[in-house]
Amino acid sequence: MKKVFLYILVLTLIINSAYAFVNIVSDYPLEDPQSSLVLLSQREGLSNKAPVTTLNYPGDGFKQVVNGNLVEFSWSYSDPENDEQKNYQLEIDSNIKFLTPLTYYGFMETKRKVYITEGNKDYYWRARSNDGFGWGDFSQTSAFYVDLTKKICSDGTPYYQCSNTDLKYCDQGILINDCTLCGCPANSECTPSGLCRENTCSDDTAFGSCSARKPNFCQNGNLVEVCSLCGCPADQVCNNDGLCAAKVSVDFVSGGKLNPLKYSPAQRFFNFLKALFFKQAL
Repeated sequence: MKKVFLYILVLTLIINSAYAFVNIVSDYPLEDPQSSLVLLSQREGLSNKAPVTTLNYPGDGFKQVVNGNLVEFSWSYSDPENDEQKNYQLEIDSNIKFLTPLTYYGFMETKRKVYITEGNKDYYWRARSNDGFGWGDFSQTSAFYVDLTKKICSDGTPYYQCSNTDLKYCDQGILINDCTLCGCPANSECTPSGLCRENTCSDDTAFGSCSARKPNFCQNGNLVEVCSLCGCPADQVCNNDGLCAAKVSVDFVSGGKLNPLKYSPAQRFFNFLKALFFKQAL
């Protein structure tokens, strides 16, 4: 009787243990290991600490004046677990309560340039970051003032002026090609469409460039031979006058020496026979 009782008791303990194990496994689905890890950390009293975002500029505790409508924003990112920044959210608004903010999202960078079309007034901005496990709180708010007396395009060209580098026109923040206003680079001409067209010779070689046919050089619309710049075909050499000439041949002469001579094939054959008979006579 005692054996039967002990058998029932052991069986009951095994069944209860199996039931408890099934309940634990059901809390951590196998198809989602990340969720299981989060639930396990919560059961053990652990949790991810949110990242912290600190603003650098513009503002930095003071109302900074920004000259121009292209404003660069910079912030610092830190995380207690040293997790990398995965995403960020940047908000800009003329209302300190951020009722209708301009919102920008990005990834791992901690700087961003933004065009602000309306100026001559105060703005406020803030940012927050995501470490891959969750979003941190928004940073403290910083203020700045946009002075539109110096509006510029993305390359730094002021409004309604031509770029010094690529001769593009800054039209209210947009760089456009308009050679009627900004002209064209050297060796180019302005077309009615406002685009520059490169000047070429009759074989489409650009002014100041070598043609595919050596030694031609495109000089102000004319193809001229300049082998010192463009080289010569494989079977020719460049002379001092800039023109290509046939390569110098080499013939046998008396004494067994090799001297460069520029002769026709018939003349070279005659010289060979003369040298041959001359050697035999000796």
